[in-house]
This record gives sequence, structure tokens and C-alpha cells, in this order.
Amino acid sequence: GLAIDAGAELVTSVRAYTGSEPEMIVFSQSWPQGWKAPTAGNPGSTIAPFPSFATASSNSGATLNFLQFGGCQLANTFGGRWTNSSAPPGGGFEGKFGCQLGIPTMLYNEHGRGIVLSPGKNWLTAIHEQGNQSVGIGISAAVRSLPVAFSHETVLVAGATISTTMRHLGDVLLQKSGKPRPDPYDDFVLGHLGYWTDNGAFYSSSNNHSGFANHQAAILALKDRWTEQKIPFRYVQMDDWQWVSGTTGSSNIDMPGIIHWPPDEVSIPAGMSDWLGMPTSQYCPMYSANNDYITDPRYNYTWVIDDAATVGATAIPVDEDFYHDVFTNGSHAQMKMFEQDFLCTYAASSNLTKGDVATGMAWLHAMDAAAMKAKITLQLCMMCPAHVLASTELWCAGDTCS
Repeated sequence: GLAIDAGAELVTSVRAYTGSEPEMIVFSQSWPQGWKAPTAGNPGSTIAPFPSFATASSNSGATLNFLQFGGCQLANTFGGRWTNSSAPPGGGFEGKFGCQLGIPTMLYNEHGRGIVLSPGKNWLTAIHEQGNQSVGIGISAAVRSLPVAFSHETVLVAGATISTTMRHLGDVLLQKSGKPRPDPYDDFVLGHLGYWTDNGAFYSSSNNHSGFANHQAAILALKDRWTEQKIPFRYVQMDDWQWVSGTTGSSNIDMPGIIHWPPDEVSIPAGMSDWLGMPTSQYCPMYSANNDYITDPRYNYTWVIDDAATVGATAIPVDEDFYHDVFTNGSHAQMKMFEQDFLCTYAASSNLTKGDVATGMAWLHAMDAAAMKAKITLQLCMMCPAHVLASTELWCAGDTCS
């Protein structure tokens, strides 16, 4: 961790909950006066690690194993012996995809009984720091300041099996936010057969609208075909092929992002309307910092911009009114679900969601609050493990708001 200024007050506490399932320990740290970094910190280090756990010696005969989650779409999950000689427990941020490694960390013995260590809040900025034969938990030193009365919690939850322990963790986090555990099949999109145009589909951004005048004509022809074949599709998922270009002069609409959310007229001449005559799941990649909602004075939404992002100047809206207007627009196309993509790219290429403790969650909460009012669900795509944990307090990342 960082050397803490002498004038900064850090208060720590430990609370144990035993005697009934799930048994757990909550480690808390709070900063009554806040804190500000004198210099830029290493994003792989914590501001103040609490708690910190030692790994077992390689010759101790210990049979404790670990399983850690990491990577975009949780693709870099790995495990081994909890010793300093095996593949060491990961920590910090993964460079390529920007995901915190080791969030959460499961430890289990030869019988499968386990404990899981996880942030209890501040999902997008909490890390597990790999030290000298130890792992420390806390807020990443990429965060330059903490507000007055800031607090952070780490939970350690126990269970009889690996699966039971992970489910206990989910129950604990859901109970904290008051969100019920959703039944995925209560969601319209997850509960019905749909036609998707995401990666892997023939008519996606790869093959575009091959053989048709535009994307709208291609989808209408597909609908005629599956109707003739009596395939009971109930909705269509619209992906990034709806846009021709993102930032002015760029053919990449995904990064640094789109300049307007409704589809381009050359792709969908009818615009955001019920031209398909059936429900849709609508899509959004990243937002360019030069998007119309920032540059056009007619709009007055609140955005946070990172001009230095490695993929180009990009931005996120931290304004519920923006999403209210987007979702109202989407309702004209019978939108049942809104997909926000490239979450791990935002984390990897910018400081928008990891440079301070508030902005990333303000973005997700603005989206969630507007989705609740619009009675639609959210699909969070290209998630890091931290986004999965954050979804425990997002009511519309599931069926609980529809």
C-alpha cells in the first residue's frame, strides 16, 4: 500500500457474524477527514491494505487452494495452491482488459469447505493487491482522493462447499442492497426465443446487410423467412451494425464510441420506431467525447469525459435524465432490454470508472434508475468481475424492475 500522510486518519474495524449461516467477517476502513494522494499511485497497489493475508509456505504441507476471478467476461479466472511457489494469487488491474484481478478470491480445503473474500462496496475501485507472499485488500491507488467520511468494506463469507460459499456471498451482497435474487426466466428477453445480431450471427457487423439495400430490409426479410418457417422468435436483438460511424472521421463505432444513440438513417431508414412490429433489445457501445449530447447546446446532460483515453476521447453519462430520454426513445421500438457494452474497455482504456470512487457507480445507477422507471431490464456486456458484483445493487440487471 501507499505511505499514508501523517495527517490522514484511518479507522479500521472487524465485525464477526457467527452461529448461523452464512458465517462471515466484515472488515471496515473509514477516512473521517478523507484523503488526497500527494502523487499518482500504482493502480496495482492499494491506498491502505486492510485486511492482508499471508500465503502458505511452499514446504508447509498446506492443502489450501485458491480460485480467483478476473478478466473481461471473467475469462481469466484461475487457481492453484495457496502458496508463494505456485502461480501466485493475482492482484491489481489486468492491463489488456482493465479488470481487477482476484475479485473475489475463494479459498477452499481438500474437502471443498471454503471462504470467499470480496469487496462489500466500491466495486469498481477495490482491488486485491499482491505483495510479498501476501494479498492485501483495499481501494486502488489509482484513486487520487477519498471524500470526507469515506468508508470501504471487505467481506469474508464461509460455506460448506465451493458452490454454497459463492451463493452465500451473493445472498449477503443482495441483502445489503435489498435486491431480491432474480429469476432470469421472468425477464422477457431471457425467457423467450429471440433473433440476435451480435457477434457470431451471419447478419451482424461482419457480414453487414449483404444482399439487401440496408439493415432494415435485411431484418424484415429475415422476419418473413422465420415466419414462413414457423420459428417462434419473440424479439430481435439489434447490435452495433445500426451505426455507420462513431466519432467524426472514424469508422470504428465501438471505440471511442458513437456520436448519437438512435441508429443511422442509412441503416434503419424508419429510425427508432416500430417498423419491425415486434419487441427489440437495443444496444449501445462506448460514447465518444464528441457526441451530439455533449457538443450540441440544446442538450444539458451531465457527462464525465476522459480526453486521454487510449482508445480516443471517450465519455460516460452520469445523468438519469439522459437515460430517461434514451429509454423513452427506445420504447418507440418496443425496447424490452437495453445493452451497455464495452464495460471492460472503459476500465482498460480510461480513468472514467477507476480514477475515483464515485463516477463509475454514478453511471451505472443513473442507467438503473431510468430503467426502473421505463420497466425495462439491462444487459451489462463485457463485464469484469467487479461489474458482476456491482449488479447486486442494480435492480434492473435482472428481472426485478420489469
